[in-house]
Amino acid sequence: MAQLAVAGGGAALGAALGSVVPGVGTLLGAQVGWALGGVAGALLFPQRGQDAQGPRLTDLTVQTSSYGVPIPVATGRAKIAGNVIWKTAIEEVSSTQRQRGKGGGRGPSQTTYAYYLSWAVGLCEWLSPSPNAQLLKIWLDDKLVFDAEAATGVVQVPGLTWRFYPGDEAQLPDPLIASIEGENAPAHRGLATIVFERVPLDRFGNRMPNVTVELAGSATRSFPEQPGQPPAVPLFESSPSDFFMGAGWSNRVAIDYRRGRLYEGRQRAGSAGGGADEMIRVYDLVTMQTIGEHRIDQVLGHFFPEGSTPNASSTTAGILHVGVDGFLYMTGGQSMRVPLWKIDPDTMRGVAYFGPLQGSNPVFDGDDTIALFVPMQIASVAVPQPDGSTRPLVIVQGGQAGAVTIDAATMSYVWGGRDATAPLAIPGRHGIIQTDILDVQLVPGATGTAGADLWYLRGTGWNTEPRIEMIRLRYSPALVITRTDFPPIDVPAEIDAGGDRPLIHHAWWDFSDSTLVITISNAGSSAGPYSRYSTFKYAPGTGVVWKLVDHAPVGRFAGGPGRMERVLGSLWGLGGDLVLQTGTGLATWNQDGADFSNRFWIDEQGAVIGFSGTSDLPTKRFLTRATATDLTLGDVVQQLCVRASLDPGAINVAGLTDSLRGYVLARPMSARDAITPLASAFQFDAVEQDDVLVFRKRAGSVVASVPYAELVQERADAFALGEQRAQDAELPRELTVRYLDVDRAGEPNAQSWRRPVSPTPTVAATASSTLDLPIPLTGAEAKAIARRLITATWRERTRLSFAVGPRHARLVPTDPITLGLADGATLRCRVLSTQLGANWTTRIEAVTEDAAAYALTAPADGGSGWVPPTLPLPYAVRLLLPDLPLLLDADDLGGAGLREYALIGGYRGQAFRGATLFRSADLLAWEEIGAVTRSATWGVVTAMPPAPRSPWTWDDSGALEVQLESGALDSATALEVLNGENTAALIGPNASAEVVQFRDAADLGGGRYRLTALLRGRRGTEDQVAARGIGDAFVLLDEALRFQAASSEIAATRHHRAPSIYETVETAAATVTKAVRGRAERPYAPAHLAGSRDEDGNLTITWVRRARVGGGWADGTGDVPLSEAAEAYEVEILDGSTVVRTIAGLSASTATYTAAEQTADFGAPQASITVRVHQLSAIVGRGIAARATL
Repeated sequence: MAQLAVAGGGAALGAALGSVVPGVGTLLGAQVGWALGGVAGALLFPQRGQDAQGPRLTDLTVQTSSYGVPIPVATGRAKIAGNVIWKTAIEEVSSTQRQRGKGGGRGPSQTTYAYYLSWAVGLCEWLSPSPNAQLLKIWLDDKLVFDAEAATGVVQVPGLTWRFYPGDEAQLPDPLIASIEGENAPAHRGLATIVFERVPLDRFGNRMPNVTVELAGSATRSFPEQPGQPPAVPLFESSPSDFFMGAGWSNRVAIDYRRGRLYEGRQRAGSAGGGADEMIRVYDLVTMQTIGEHRIDQVLGHFFPEGSTPNASSTTAGILHVGVDGFLYMTGGQSMRVPLWKIDPDTMRGVAYFGPLQGSNPVFDGDDTIALFVPMQIASVAVPQPDGSTRPLVIVQGGQAGAVTIDAATMSYVWGGRDATAPLAIPGRHGIIQTDILDVQLVPGATGTAGADLWYLRGTGWNTEPRIEMIRLRYSPALVITRTDFPPIDVPAEIDAGGDRPLIHHAWWDFSDSTLVITISNAGSSAGPYSRYSTFKYAPGTGVVWKLVDHAPVGRFAGGPGRMERVLGSLWGLGGDLVLQTGTGLATWNQDGADFSNRFWIDEQGAVIGFSGTSDLPTKRFLTRATATDLTLGDVVQQLCVRASLDPGAINVAGLTDSLRGYVLARPMSARDAITPLASAFQFDAVEQDDVLVFRKRAGSVVASVPYAELVQERADAFALGEQRAQDAELPRELTVRYLDVDRAGEPNAQSWRRPVSPTPTVAATASSTLDLPIPLTGAEAKAIARRLITATWRERTRLSFAVGPRHARLVPTDPITLGLADGATLRCRVLSTQLGANWTTRIEAVTEDAAAYALTAPADGGSGWVPPTLPLPYAVRLLLPDLPLLLDADDLGGAGLREYALIGGYRGQAFRGATLFRSADLLAWEEIGAVTRSATWGVVTAMPPAPRSPWTWDDSGALEVQLESGALDSATALEVLNGENTAALIGPNASAEVVQFRDAADLGGGRYRLTALLRGRRGTEDQVAARGIGDAFVLLDEALRFQAASSEIAATRHHRAPSIYETVETAAATVTKAVRGRAERPYAPAHLAGSRDEDGNLTITWVRRARVGGGWADGTGDVPLSEAAEAYEVEILDGSTVVRTIAGLSASTATYTAAEQTADFGAPQASITVRVHQLSAIVGRGIAARATL
């Protein structure tokens, strides 16, 4: 057996590296059997020796939770499952829902349970200190939930709370673990860990999911920016709106997390703005593409009297804010006293306003009950009500007035600075300069049975003491406002000894632990510059929880109040490239960034929305992107040697320049065993030379030529050159390399190479062999390794033995040489071992090699059918609950309850992936109704035709235009329409709906359609025709979700939510409340009302009933079937709009109104009588009224 031989110091080196042969310092332990030389022979056909195992592919694929398991040691990129080192008990949350009994009576209750769990996973130690360790990916079971390398705009599943600790020697205990374990909580220094907090388990079979992570010992952070993209043909050339007193960019935009949109006010270039010169541009929050532009005069024009023109005094896009109720609120601009507009974001049409229609500039009189006075900031809160609903309030901070509270539902005044309970006086009213006004922050806080909190924070700027004043305003369910003054925060004493008078850049309420998170800077002077930015968490009444002092700048203060409205997980980012863990205050990244000021944090994208000094468009800046930094092969080999206690100065890895993505040691092993797979993959050897351990790649330059004449014949009966050749049958025909495929998210894969066997076998070998390489490789790299190894095995099948004189005593193992043969030919060889013998002869063992074999490449196919794991783009859900008639006869419940319909759709530019509908009576217990996987086709009416001459015939003159948010429309034949195709609903703000059908759909581009050949008022909804208008929702009814309500719920308030796959029912963005139902059970309005009089003046009223079910006149004769349990009617006699008599108890389609009754009601018999006729239902009472003057 031959091994690499080294000089005298090799014994010590070999022992340090785990060599099992005394006096031999080989790292590889390559056992050459038969005539196989080098690493190839050792790996493919090892002889039996001391058992040793290197890393394996399956070592780290399954998460464990055991004591005493080995801690993996990693360098570079690594994919690890880890070991659970701590967890809480499973948290059970119950929800009880009482089921409806037959006919709507009280039924049995049903309790459902949700489970949550918090746990920590120990991941690895680092082979060498890793000051920039980063987490790249997280999988829970097979679900990718975090991806810092994501190609899309999404980094993580919204709301997932986790914290990563890189394993340095300074990390502190996790706050969750510390809160439970107290002083005994370990920091796990030196161990990379990840902590998950309160993860819902419903998507994992109510069990702890298997956690797999990909992390990197060193990563490069990047901060790409994605500017907003204007449309190819904009409405007009524009710039950001410049409203009165310019409160900054952050007030000119609003983020709609519910719909995944960004709204920006822009004005026509060169104009004063307002009206037709002002627009709201709508961007998709993921792609930053413009998805709509809406002129203000079209959004608000219907509020102005005919002939008047919306002007800049009230219709400049001032401060924008998306309220807790989902509506877009906008202040007017360019005047001191302005209105507050309420806009439906789905229709981009104003629905109400507070204040004057036209702005004005009066001398301030303190009366903020009728208008907004110099508005500078908007916030909103939802006040819980006893019935389980919420009352939305909008609070507007004025620049020269107090904060004004407005009831968002009625757009009416609730409370303001002139009332007894008032916030701090506004600086502008006390002679303090204008800029200081911006330093007031309204922060929505906790919400509970006691009411909703609003925190009023004010930094004292450069005019007074360096402190932050804090007031909590609590709105009770009855709207009693309670003011609580907290001790101000003394900035130099509590936050930063070098702090000066503070300006507040950001402030938000952390609902997870009921604290305020605040970012401040020194005010400097009125002209700036601002300095010493600090962020801290503050528990009101208690004090500082954590603080990060003098961190990276977070952008220009001139952007206005931060309004950081949503932080779902455990990270929060700010412009200036600062990312914090909100639980600990640990900065995962803290460096000066570009000229970028942010105002909105997008949790699932790990990005901020802000503005750059080089663009006037809203821009997204990603703060959590990271890419692993590749190592060199020499880096890893050196780290392994140093870990084995070798002196770094005694190691030479200069020749190992190959790139290596990462390497993991799953269990304790010698350095030799750890290096063996690397030597196999990258074809290198090691030798000690001049007291230095040198690692050399094969295929190097020949260092010497040994002519045949210089070979020493050691014995007279021996040959000068000995040769031993392995037989074909002892060599492999095929070699399979199993590896970690970087193109398949680190999943195990395999590549093979075989010697040709057809059409004519070139070798007699039939053996196959497999080699495990737990190294991240591409398919081509793995296949090239297989080819090189099997080729080298065959090239090295010949082993040579010879002796040389003193001239070649300098040869050492690993040296490539050229050996001359007796016939004058030469062979390239690699020295395996040298032994210095008597008479200064050197005995050499060598193996033939082919330098070209080490550079072979091989194309590879990584396999098909595998879909790369990606995070689906987030999507918003629109829930429509129209009060619809019975759409199909089969939907009738036969008196057992009330039929209801829900339409659930997505938004333009977003991939809808389904939603589940829930309903609740109290917003606490939720009943699951059903799920949809396809989006309804829906949009908004942009042009409404006049009412048709008759709803019973085709309307061939009118055209209905719609702007779709989801889906597409197609034409149909008249017969197809009559058979039910192209049936849609037009839905008003109060959920009233008209059912329509259309034959022809003309695609106008951009999701707009013109619908003609209409049938109006279908399924008995002709009473709704006149009520329809621009801004109504349009939805096709073929994706309607059907469900049932109890008969007793006809006027009950019920709340509905439709969470997407990213949400739970508790975290769903929107709640739709419905208090009226039963349209599907209401009888249609009777037809053909007629009247006749006898000679005495008695009026006989007749009509023809209609049917909700089975109303088709199948045989053309007789009456339609009766849809109700019994035939019953009521007739009302009207005097104008006043009912003067009701004729009840009718069981047939006729009624008599006598002359005497007419005299009693009107003073004399009437020439014409106006009547309303209702058919009655045993479930809902009166049906739709038919009215006529007879």
